[in-house]
Amino acid sequence: MVDFKPSIKDYNKVGMKPIVPLKSGYVVSLSLDRVFKNIVNDNNHKDFLAMLIHYSNGIDYDFLFKHIRLGSLSTLEDSAFEHFNEQDVIVEVSDNLRINVELSIDNKKMNVIKNSTTSFKLAGNTYKVGEKQDTERYFEQICIENYPLYDNNLLITEAAIAEVSSGKYQVINNYYREYHINLKNIPDKCYNELSKKERFFKFFTTNKVSELELLSKGDEILKKVLDKLKSLSSDPGLISKLEHDQIEEYARRVAQTQEKEESEKIGFDKGKKIGFDKGEKAKQIEIARNLLNESIDINVISKTRGLSIEEINKVLFVCILLIKKG
Repeated sequence: MVDFKPSIKDYNKVGMKPIVPLKSGYVVSLSLDRVFKNIVNDNNHKDFLAMLIHYSNGIDYDFLFKHIRLGSLSTLEDSAFEHFNEQDVIVEVSDNLRINVELSIDNKKMNVIKNSTTSFKLAGNTYKVGEKQDTERYFEQICIENYPLYDNNLLITEAAIAEVSSGKYQVINNYYREYHINLKNIPDKCYNELSKKERFFKFFTTNKVSELELLSKGDEILKKVLDKLKSLSSDPGLISKLEHDQIEEYARRVAQTQEKEESEKIGFDKGKKIGFDKGEKAKQIEIARNLLNESIDINVISKTRGLSIEEINKVLFVCILLIKKG
């Protein structure tokens, strides 16, 4: 826990742009984990969650809106990773389909570990004690990301468990799916040229009110979310929590920077020592070569120069080759 408030200069040093206090004409961003959870776990925004899932995996929106129900967010009891215990949103679509939606902005390495760990745990938890082993239960995870996991320019990439050894990439588990939304792959077009799906996910990429109003034009679901963002932006309790999150992220980045610098220093010192040792060894070998040319006994050279008999024999072998070559 950091007991001080970093300055703008402090944040800039670790590559952060402070999210609070909010600038005039801006609202809290939908890409903030705390804000996202607030909206998708609110039954008043069930339409937004249903549309998000629909755009991701193609399940009919009306069916989703009618059938989805929010599940428990704490499903990793006794996990070794305490901060993995609470998911962003878990949806029960039917008795045999569970969907986990995760907002995974920045920190790619940690999010990949977290999402893969929780997805398999959650998939396993769809089965109940005493059920028949052939019970069909499906699990899907939807990850909203701002970094590439796959070498393509797709907005949405569907992934499955497959056999890869043969190079055929044959799907071997039809009960598990992942959908990765890469916000970086939204086309760089004017807002009115984007498709409804592209505009929907573009909503995650800005917190400027004028831009959000353009994106939500003609879309009642997004308009309602924008109203919610405006309301949250004037909630002192939420703003205080966001500031706390911001300071914790600053502390994490400072720790990472210090760890990297320390690691680089250790690497430099180690390399410097290795370089010195190699230089010293080369010096002793050169002296040994000169002593051999003076017909000094090998054992004497070994004792006085700190070289093994084997190393001196190698020098002697090189000397003989040079003599022959000459």
